[in-house]
Amino acid sequence: MFTNSEYTDMILLVGETGNGYRASIRWAELYPNRRQPHYQTFDDVVRRSRETGILQPFGHRSGGNRSTLDVRTEETILEQVQNDPETSTRKIGAEININHMSVWKVLNSNKLYPFHRQKVQELLPRDFPLRLNFSREMLSRMTVDTSFLNKILFTDEASFTKDGTINLHNLHHWSEANPHVTRITGSQYKFSVNIWCGIVDNYLVGPFVLPDRLNGQAYLNFLRNNLPNLLEDVPNEIQETMWFMMDGAPPHHTNAVREQLFFMFPEGIIGRQAGNRAHYRPNIVWPPRSPDLTPCDFFLWGYLKEKVYCNEVSSKEELIARIFEACRSINGISDIYEKIRYSMKKRLQLCVQKQGGHIEQYLKTSNSELLL
Repeated sequence: MFTNSEYTDMILLVGETGNGYRASIRWAELYPNRRQPHYQTFDDVVRRSRETGILQPFGHRSGGNRSTLDVRTEETILEQVQNDPETSTRKIGAEININHMSVWKVLNSNKLYPFHRQKVQELLPRDFPLRLNFSREMLSRMTVDTSFLNKILFTDEASFTKDGTINLHNLHHWSEANPHVTRITGSQYKFSVNIWCGIVDNYLVGPFVLPDRLNGQAYLNFLRNNLPNLLEDVPNEIQETMWFMMDGAPPHHTNAVREQLFFMFPEGIIGRQAGNRAHYRPNIVWPPRSPDLTPCDFFLWGYLKEKVYCNEVSSKEELIARIFEACRSINGISDIYEKIRYSMKKRLQLCVQKQGGHIEQYLKTSNSELLL
């Protein structure tokens, strides 16, 4: 249950954002230390206040919602959480023989909330200054040229397999009785495809199916023979000032590939440090192990795989068809490229604040927020 003040804040946020889903995201931004309501709670309180003029759900006793626990029991609950911040309300309830919801209410009344761990890429000590320098350089260029991010062709490759990555927590089957449905996640019949994509300005470039075992010569052939065709829909005025960003994969950094890239993109290259040959040095050095700083990683691949693996994939041809269809669907998302650039700028700023350290645990931006 929530207080009348909290329900009032929910109604105000629904009025500001238009619906409960957007309001729930806005709530997380404004009140990171308050209990996060389900988005349906926002819609329910608006409907309830319109129909009855009452904020609290039926049967809720104002002022009497908190369990009548003695002071010692509450102190025991708080002490256990202090000693083990990763414990659960059910574990505490079982140990002191009370309902776990009573434990939750005690913690909530003391402004204690459960926060999830955030998975992040491992960083080596030498990565921190490289990430910091990269972020500072990018932000500096954006200060001089506010459209700088629009000019960068962010590129990457990702492998899509038969099974992929499936979040079963988000898969449901509504039924009056348990239908005992299953989802195959392991198969002896395996296949995969290696997909290249790029993002520049308001255009998704690709997808393109690369060889499964990519080497320098195959990537060079792609740059010479396929990339120009993929860029046909990108206006000439964008191509003439376009930068090229690539990650640190070895096939991207042979001498022949670097020479071809500098020929195709004279305005600039963002890539791995090139060693002692000045002619092949990137204009901006890309920091290794930094998927949190490139749109393909923090948005594109997650979005595509969520779409591709919503149902089982039976063949390689079907897998490729789903990838292409998912890519086409991106252009139907309102303001998606503007939101991606906003997220990129926010990440660069946060990386500077954290001196090149991990940033994703401080971000509220996710695929779901970008897709609003």
